[in-house]
Amino acid sequence: MATGILTIQQSISAGSDFDGTPPTGAVVRGSGIWKYPEDVVGGLIDFALTAPHAVRSVELKLGGQSAWTVHKKDLDGRELLVICGTTENDFLTTEADSFILTDGQVLVVRTTGANAALMARVSVQAYR
Repeated sequence: MATGILTIQQSISAGSDFDGTPPTGAVVRGSGIWKYPEDVVGGLIDFALTAPHAVRSVELKLGGQSAWTVHKKDLDGRELLVICGTTENDFLTTEADSFILTDGQVLVVRTTGANAALMARVSVQAYR
């Protein structure tokens, strides 16, 4: 049986890229979202999972980049490309695109050459 949805949101200021590193600001938790303040670095989406979860949605607000990627990274540091694109301004997956993150896995978002403000929002759902 499925349980609640947990969402993490990160924002990058115009002229910077998601670089796959942890956000540096303090997270604010409310309304079902763990929201990090706008920053010039970020892209490591870490739910600190201790059990498998389904990634239900990946939402990206992009602009000006020549490429973007989302990888699943395991405990050994191996990355598996999940989704990618080029010059899109918006990208959204739906429940039909769901995939599993296991214990300790994280998502890594990267962009190249972005010139607009960026946002990544990822939602996961646990099973009991």
